[in-house]
Amino acid sequence: MSLEAHHRIHEGAALTDRFEVIHSKKSVKIIDRWVLAVGIAAPFSMVPQIVQVLVSHTSEGISLTTWVLFTVFALFWLVYGIAHEEVPIIVTNSLWVVGELALIAIVLIYR
Repeated sequence: MSLEAHHRIHEGAALTDRFEVIHSKKSVKIIDRWVLAVGIAAPFSMVPQIVQVLVSHTSEGISLTTWVLFTVFALFWLVYGIAHEEVPIIVTNSLWVVGELALIAIVLIYR
């Protein structure tokens, strides 16, 4: 089924109802739960980078350009997730944006 057909069929359904209708297979529901869990945990992988800058009081070796680009890309994914009402994409990219903005702020403070 194409993505367009998928959205046309389930258009207008409440998010929870749509989630249950689309993902009626038990194995897919399990994968969905794992994706959400990983989506919540993954953004915390930047915590060591933040701690390193805070402890060392230097942002040497951290590319501000890279982190700004990561933030821009996460913002695009966040908008996509909101537009398609995809909770794992919204949660994950919201957390990425918050963490990345925090890291950018800390890097700018210790430049």
